[in-house]
Amino acid sequence: MIRFYAGFGREDYTPDKQVKLNSVKVSEVVEAPVKVTCTALGDGEKTVLIFSNDLRGATTWFVNQVKTRVGETTGIPASQIFVCATHN
Repeated sequence: MIRFYAGFGREDYTPDKQVKLNSVKVSEVVEAPVKVTCTALGDGEKTVLIFSNDLRGATTWFVNQVKTRVGETTGIPASQIFVCATHN
């Protein structure tokens, strides 16, 4: 029998101070909470993590930092960790 596992989590990481948005602009107010959602999918042998961030974009540096830190914490290889940004 094939087993399939799924898990979901969400965390609010809204900054409590002004942050640099790009090389020139600094945030003035927080209009909406900034959250990350993670979906974990697995079959008991392999697990894949999908992170969706409330950001305008995910730079290569950011994606690599997430993959490295999550991989070190969980033991899941970076090739099985996916990071994207969703912003409306």
